[in-house]
Amino acid sequence: MKLGDIAEISTGRTFRTAVKEDVRSPYKVLQLSNVNYKKFPIDIDWEGLVNVEVAKTKGIETLKTGQIVVVAKGSKKPALYINEVLDSVIATQHFLVLNAKLADDIDSRFIWVYLNSEYAQQWVLSNSGGSYQSSLSIKVLSELPVPRISLKKQRLIVDCYLSVQHELALYQALTKARTNQLNNVFSELAKEQIS
Repeated sequence: MKLGDIAEISTGRTFRTAVKEDVRSPYKVLQLSNVNYKKFPIDIDWEGLVNVEVAKTKGIETLKTGQIVVVAKGSKKPALYINEVLDSVIATQHFLVLNAKLADDIDSRFIWVYLNSEYAQQWVLSNSGGSYQSSLSIKVLSELPVPRISLKKQRLIVDCYLSVQHELALYQALTKARTNQLNNVFSELAKEQIS
């Protein structure tokens, strides 16, 4: 089975010029700079989204709960799961937006987890185009092989993935706290030497 068999894939909206903030607009824009790589799992910095004026030359597609957004440009191609959208958010052309096709045997969160797997990431990177900067097309992503497994196994894999991501976040927080603690010790030692 291929990803194109189980998901509809579209590109984000093309902005002909640089994205210009317009606080009066009801629309916010998701840009590459809003992808938070320091979080586990990688997520969107929702607070960093800016309001933007959108020309209504065509329908305005906003992100919806349950969609998957894939970074299509750059050296990393993480998939981001949209748990909840509080505003009218538009993804730029640097993202591909996936909607799982209605099926009783596919969990869209499994697609998200699978897209972030080492196998899928290597496949995507090796099949992406571009010599200067890697870019992922709808055609290539549609061809990604996806394993056909039971819904029960899909949900088990999702639960395991979320558990690992939670453990990574805890480990990161612990490491940061210990580093700060050590830095404070050195600061105190330096103050004692100066006095």
